[in-house]
Amino acid sequence: MFNNFSSNPSSYNETRDELKKEVTGKVVYNVNSIIEHFMRINANTKSEQGGDLPDSRIAQCIAQIGTGDLITLHQIVDDSKQNERAMYGPLENIMNAIGDFFAPQGRAPKRFVQQSGFTHVDEVVQQMAFPPRFPDFLMLPEKLSWLSQKPDKAHLKVSWSTTEALVEVKHSATKGSPFYARQSQQETGVKGIIAQTADYVRLRLSARPFQLYTLAFLIYGAECCIAIYDRYGVLLSPGYKVYERVVGPDGNFDYELSYDFVRILARLTCGLSAEDFGSDPTVELRSGNPQKPPSYSVGYKPSASIIPATPLTGPNARYNTVGSPIWSSLSLLGRGTSVWYVKDPTGVRKKVVMKSAWRAGSRTPESSIYEYLKQTLKNLDGIAAFVEGLDVYLDQQTPMRVQNLRIARFNYPVAGTVAETIPFDEDPVLHRLILASVGKPLWEYETPLDFVQGCIAVVSALERLAAHDILHRDVSPGNVLLAADESPRKNNEGFLSDLEFLYIPGMGDTVDPQPTGKLPEHVARPDGTLHRVDEIRNDDIPQLGRHYIYPQDAKPEPKPQGPPITTLASIAPLSTIWNPSYMCWFTPCTAEHTIALRIQIPGRR
Repeated sequence: MFNNFSSNPSSYNETRDELKKEVTGKVVYNVNSIIEHFMRINANTKSEQGGDLPDSRIAQCIAQIGTGDLITLHQIVDDSKQNERAMYGPLENIMNAIGDFFAPQGRAPKRFVQQSGFTHVDEVVQQMAFPPRFPDFLMLPEKLSWLSQKPDKAHLKVSWSTTEALVEVKHSATKGSPFYARQSQQETGVKGIIAQTADYVRLRLSARPFQLYTLAFLIYGAECCIAIYDRYGVLLSPGYKVYERVVGPDGNFDYELSYDFVRILARLTCGLSAEDFGSDPTVELRSGNPQKPPSYSVGYKPSASIIPATPLTGPNARYNTVGSPIWSSLSLLGRGTSVWYVKDPTGVRKKVVMKSAWRAGSRTPESSIYEYLKQTLKNLDGIAAFVEGLDVYLDQQTPMRVQNLRIARFNYPVAGTVAETIPFDEDPVLHRLILASVGKPLWEYETPLDFVQGCIAVVSALERLAAHDILHRDVSPGNVLLAADESPRKNNEGFLSDLEFLYIPGMGDTVDPQPTGKLPEHVARPDGTLHRVDEIRNDDIPQLGRHYIYPQDAKPEPKPQGPPITTLASIAPLSTIWNPSYMCWFTPCTAEHTIALRIQIPGRR
């Protein structure tokens, strides 16, 4: 079963307000290299680099498409009483006509389909209770391009997992623009179209967990731009004209598609590879039954071989997924965690569990934490059994960091220029690990005894961790699992997972430096109250996953809100309550059961 615990099933506006805050300060505007490097169009001369889209070819396309839909589009954009929905019809005709013109002989182009009137079906999405939100257009891959040509579109099934990119449309070139007007560049925050598109992007990334980023084409009035959404923020190309006013043969003003718009659409529909659209080069789609969830071959580095000749572990291992993901995060700038069952390439076990997540550059890799526990604890009962784990590589030499990905795919920042780069300690790094423990949620227990034994195993593990001054700090319904085996080993009927936020003395936390270089006497809770260090040891702000420490009686400086840790809101309200005498309190519920678990910290009353 696919489990995804979204942080808050709130209204559209509330979610997008949070996304605005999340991406504020992480939007880079006017990235010329998106057009020059990625789209291979010279930003100064507007001519094609490579010769396959010369001006003469663009002119032929514009002439063949004609002005019928363009005049209709201009009239809609020029009429303040109209809205964006009126733009859909002529835009769909124009965008797909450009794709048809530039499609290589014998091949179908990628095509754009409107969302209105379609049935949105995705088995994974249905199981994870996705919010029913869709952009104005989705781009379908070549193999599904025929769908957009069906006369009766009401019965078509379009899903997030089968899309290549998305398009968001706004009627006004000023109100709908992702850019601020020149006179108001000092405004803070981001424009609404960026947050709205971010909402769609996070859903697409969740439905396609092996995507590294999502490409969005934004159209606002008679202007457009390309937006790249990745795990650190947003890159925006400069704005370009959809069409321009020109002088016709009769001397009167007329309207014509812009060369920039045609070139961009030609690239989107016919000129970009799957990796250009954000697919992970370390993941390959394996052939399989189209009626079942696709199977992927996943590694730590790109490999030309889907299945190794001999079973391997380590940097060259390949793991084949089984079924749909067990978990896929709905966050955009968070860890983007996905968890899968995979076949064990060594053949020792029938299947193991693979976790992929983006960690902050400053944070200790989760696999290193597991290795530390192996060396420190004599008894690892009640903790997920670790097999191996490594950071993922973009190529054979380059770690999969967002900054490296931006350089490789978009040439940003351009060498020799002064451009904003991602601070190394914040730069997200893709990490994968393999666990031998296969679990199921607490509320899926077979008998009350199974549940109690599982909880006892977990509490015992927490006690052993606490004896070494180690705290889990992210105990939640998604991270406490019951063993899925019919006859689990004694003291392993349940186990802790997701150790990324483990507190280990002297390891894995970022602490604000103090002028004296000494540990202050008090720490501040997120609500601003102060507590003695020796009373509660160290403390964590869950939303940020790191420590912020302040001197006695000091008032904390405001910190930017990070992406929230996911909760069980889609099943029942969840509260994680801090108290000096116990570690956590949560109540996962189903229609039949209510479970409360309180974990006492040894030595505390």
